[in-house]
Amino acid sequence: MRPAKLFQDGMVLQREKPVRIWGTACPGERVEARIQGRCASGAADEAGRWELVLPPLTASREETLVLSAPGGEIVLRDVAVGEVWAACGQSNMEFPLGYEKHRDTALEGIADPALIRFYDVPKVAFPGQQAAFDYAAVGFWRKATPEDAPWYSAIGFYFAKELQQTLEVPVGIVGCNWGGTRSAVWMPAASVQETCPLWMENFRREAEGINLDAFLREQRHNPANDHGRILNPGNDAMLPVTVTMEDFQRITGVGEAELLASVHVLTPEKIPGSLYTHMVQKLAPYTLRGILWYQGESDDEVPGAQACYGAMLQILIRDWRRLWGEADLPFLVMELANFRQWICFENHGFTAIRRGQREAAAKTERVWLCANTDAGEERDIHPKDKRVPAHRLALLARGHIYGEPLLCDAPEAVSAWADGNRIKVLFRHAGDGLQIRAPAGLSALKVFVGETSVPYHDAVAGDLLVLTIPESASGPFRVEYGQETWFVGGLHNSAGLPAFPFALAM
Repeated sequence: MRPAKLFQDGMVLQREKPVRIWGTACPGERVEARIQGRCASGAADEAGRWELVLPPLTASREETLVLSAPGGEIVLRDVAVGEVWAACGQSNMEFPLGYEKHRDTALEGIADPALIRFYDVPKVAFPGQQAAFDYAAVGFWRKATPEDAPWYSAIGFYFAKELQQTLEVPVGIVGCNWGGTRSAVWMPAASVQETCPLWMENFRREAEGINLDAFLREQRHNPANDHGRILNPGNDAMLPVTVTMEDFQRITGVGEAELLASVHVLTPEKIPGSLYTHMVQKLAPYTLRGILWYQGESDDEVPGAQACYGAMLQILIRDWRRLWGEADLPFLVMELANFRQWICFENHGFTAIRRGQREAAAKTERVWLCANTDAGEERDIHPKDKRVPAHRLALLARGHIYGEPLLCDAPEAVSAWADGNRIKVLFRHAGDGLQIRAPAGLSALKVFVGETSVPYHDAVAGDLLVLTIPESASGPFRVEYGQETWFVGGLHNSAGLPAFPFALAM
């Protein structure tokens, strides 16, 4: 009898929900689990898989989970019970605390490192990868100690730290992420075909002339697939600072043409469904409070695919919820940060991807979007400050999941109309009133008559943005905010949360 890899000494189990535990045993063998005086038992199926569901547990810093079967007993110690979230996505979610802007003070205020714990799902994209390379540095539970904290997802860490100090229970973060990955790899290939055939067409182009079975067998001998370490010399050189193309070539020996071409060279983690199969299905159905999702930058790599992002995210959420067996599993989605160019990669369609993120949040129950455009860096796709976006995610969780009476949503434009020579834009989630925090005015906002931009004076009044335009201007009008490749916003609510970009016609 053997439990799944997530079930180890030092793990965190979710409180106040039925807890699923699973693993393998001899077909028909009965397995029992005991913790906090609660018990569950069942038999392994014909394939040798077993799954038990324990009654809800109460928060605790240290428990013992006993798994027993006729063939023996496994005792898992130092088990915490509290809040568990999965932090998922690509590089900005993966970005380790060891490289983050505030890393030197991140552990301040943590009285007990055992109250914040972290587990990384090994980065695996094809069969045999984990056996072919050394994954000893990942795939186990860590605590918030000086030795282990640098490995944490920085956003996951700061999110957990705020929740732990607010809720006063242990908090566990399960990292399930991979830098540079597209949404198509995080969902079943059949769902990709159903939702955005453009991604499947792109995959077929990248795989043209390749025998996929032979390709994946060969990948077991390709050192580029050694993803067993989060902290490594390449990341040490690249992530703590903003690098130029010249810096990148000096560090890696790879030039601009080769780097741009690599975007369309097939690698295992680009195969639709690969990470859903080899990572997400290894994590599910671990009992969670919810999912933190920060991904989308790599959906900008194929022209036209940006327009699919809203539908892709909705189907991804649907598929993950089915996998967990929870139709209302919460998702907190991080809006893409503002960005223009990094090394030789440019922002081609982040505006459309952000629009898709808002669409998914608006159309899907228990999905909330976290405003983040003001937390970006013009020349770096990896903003170094992860504390700000993590705090905003924690606000969403505290308000929507844990029921705190606080302003946690960003201001969102809902309607606009002309009133003489004034245009008024109504916002929800303004709190005690909108604020303009840009000394030079809202440069990210444009007012158009047809295709002609007209000057305006901006002011706020409660939940209204008031734009005074020349009396000679006559509609129809269009107001756009944050629709350019790079912009500096400046419009916030009373909680300091930045307004979502918008485009409204009247």
